[in-house]
Amino acid sequence: VIDEIPKPKPKPKPKPKPANEKLKDLQKRLGVPESGEWDDATEQAASSKMVRNGARGAVVEWVQTQLNAQGMESGTVDGIAGSVTVGAIRRWQDNRDDLTTDGIAGPRTMQTLAES
Repeated sequence: VIDEIPKPKPKPKPKPKPANEKLKDLQKRLGVPESGEWDDATEQAASSKMVRNGARGAVVEWVQTQLNAQGMESGTVDGIAGSVTVGAIRRWQDNRDDLTTDGIAGPRTMQTLAES
């Protein structure tokens, strides 16, 4: 008796990507519609709520959470951007060719964190 070789199972079709939950969370904190897509409203709100040394609030908490998740060690998620958070922002930016290393989480930095 010859053992039959099992046929490989067909690969499942890729499912459509769900809306970006990280981006929706950021949009909620920015006070814009939670579309899950980076749009003009998100861009403008991110421009007006950039995270820099001394910044405080929900957007700072979001940036700290994302940086910690990426191993950038922004310290305790407390909504206060101090030297540890700014250092983590700089490390994130320095590791990416598409960002300027300035220690400020503006729209581009926030977008890369949301898409990571």
